Amino acid sequence: MARLKEVEIIFIHMTMNSTYLQRKCPQCSTENLKSKGDVAPKIEASSLPFEELSQYWWGFRKDNLFFDYTRCGKCGQLYCDQYFTSGQLAMLYDQMPDNTDGVDKAVLAKTQKSYIDFLFRYKKPGKVYLEIGPDLGQSAEAAIKIGMASKSPIQKLMFVEPNTAAHHVLSRFSTTTETVIASEISQLETDAQINGIVMIHVLDHLLQPSEYMQQLHKLSDVDCQILIVVHDESCLLRKILGRRFPPFTLQHPHLFNRRTLRNFLEINGFRVLNIKKTRNYFPINHLVETLFTLVGVNKKYAKLFPKWTVPLRLGNIMVVAEKVV
Repeated sequence: MARLKEVEIIFIHMTMNSTYLQRKCPQCSTENLKSKGDVAPKIEASSLPFEELSQYWWGFRKDNLFFDYTRCGKCGQLYCDQYFTSGQLAMLYDQMPDNTDGVDKAVLAKTQKSYIDFLFRYKKPGKVYLEIGPDLGQSAEAAIKIGMASKSPIQKLMFVEPNTAAHHVLSRFSTTTETVIASEISQLETDAQINGIVMIHVLDHLLQPSEYMQQLHKLSDVDCQILIVVHDESCLLRKILGRRFPPFTLQHPHLFNRRTLRNFLEINGFRVLNIKKTRNYFPINHLVETLFTLVGVNKKYAKLFPKWTVPLRLGNIMVVAEKVV
């Protein structure tokens, strides 16, 4: 039996494409203890050369391409055991447009504010606020307003934004609040003493999420709390859409559910205070356009629908956790 298992592992590695990275479980680092094909696309992404696959990096399609997701047999984490290398990812993100493209900025700000309200439900804003992947800085803007209203003003903003084209937008805060903008977390000062951390749809993009969380743990103060928003791979929408569930995409090397997200945070030194479904605000016509694209209907017909903004639960979860010393 042991010999049979060894042959099976060798066969799995022989079928892998050496062009792409071979990954262990990003949560518990277990290797080969998994269930193959938990979520499989019609065409496995690793069967295509990088040049061709890069054409599918952005946007929704009826039959989207993605790497085969497997579930760790030890901790239950859903992840891709083959994925892009860090070098390939750098090239892909360089060609990626604003991920808020197509949605009114005021509508986006409403959703971002609801996240920040959830974070500061448990304590007032601290002196140093860090956001990873802040985009236009709308979450930080909401955090500043809450800090001023609660007489606990944020004194220093820190942003880690790999897209350097967005840095000039984020620099607008420097006129009222001390602002530090970095392209990588390694560029932040080691004695940052961060009180609040925000990661909105960032964790499920990181190639090495545990290492990243451990860096944040070292940079944070003893009273630090963190807000994380991710897709929920166990939600009802996923069960309805199957492989057409929008988060099954080339951009996500792993996906979380409530249990795996809680386990992940505890492993990396954070205690969960609350975890719940998010409520996102979207224009009806934008939602219809995305749905039509997924099912193969010409998206031009979405223009027939109104632009009214509605709050919906679309398969995302948010969590607030505190640092464990």
